[in-house]
Amino acid sequence: MTKKILFGLFIISSLGCAKQEIFEKDYFIFGSYQATCQKDCTKIFKLVDEGVLYADMDVIFMEPIQFNQNAYGSSKIQRVRWLSRNIPDFLWNSSSKTIGIPNFNNEVAYFVEYYKRGERKGKWYIDSDKSRYSNADLIRYVDSLEKITSAM
Repeated sequence: MTKKILFGLFIISSLGCAKQEIFEKDYFIFGSYQATCQKDCTKIFKLVDEGVLYADMDVIFMEPIQFNQNAYGSSKIQRVRWLSRNIPDFLWNSSSKTIGIPNFNNEVAYFVEYYKRGERKGKWYIDSDKSRYSNADLIRYVDSLEKITSAM
């Protein structure tokens, strides 16, 4: 009887560990969107543990974002890793998750979200009009966001 109880506890704890591993992954989600566009308005991507890259399935930006399960090849991952590793201090230190006026006059806006071990560490909606903010590191980062997102 004791062996059965111990075996049952082992199985339950193993399942708990497997479930925990799923939620402890690192994620970097980024892309561009237009809020009032009708068709093909989003390009949102998700990098998992710096090794697997997915695209969103939605044509309109909505949260929660649903991602396609077909991964991109490794050629695009290197550029995306750079984005995930170089989020400017300006964003990390900002008390606001909205930078500038995203989607003003239905302009393109950028979305960046970062998770460490399954916990959200940052989430920002960023205006594509760089004249609306003055931080040089942020401007360079948004230039990179624009180039990488449009090349996907």
